[in-house]
Amino acid sequence: MLIRRIRGDTASLGFSKGRYNLIDDDSIGYKLNSFIFAKAGKGSVSVGNFLLDDFALTVFKYFVKKEKISLKVKGENYFNPLYLISKEEATAFLRSKGIKYVDTGIKDELSDVLSKLEEKRPGAMISMVKIGIMAGII
Repeated sequence: MLIRRIRGDTASLGFSKGRYNLIDDDSIGYKLNSFIFAKAGKGSVSVGNFLLDDFALTVFKYFVKKEKISLKVKGENYFNPLYLISKEEATAFLRSKGIKYVDTGIKDELSDVLSKLEEKRPGAMISMVKIGIMAGII
């Protein structure tokens, strides 16, 4: 189901066919992307490794601190198919497949606030990311 969702998001971003360049940073996102796009090979389109948690935190920081946006869901030769996949989902999937990874997610003082918000209001991070996309922020 997770793989189907990621491939569906990839197609919805307009990158369903082609060869991709996976950015190897040994992170959770890279390990998940390399499992899903294993046969993609090297290409001209780069695939990002950031997860829902990273995008939600970026949008949250934009609204709270007016920080400059550092992440984008897609560009001309770039897309991030994991923008709606939570760290929790990704780690559970990798653990079930016995794949080791490095946790390189974005962390700062607002991470805890965002985690508590998600705990209190499940779906808050997805809503935040969708607002960021609709507003053209990410």
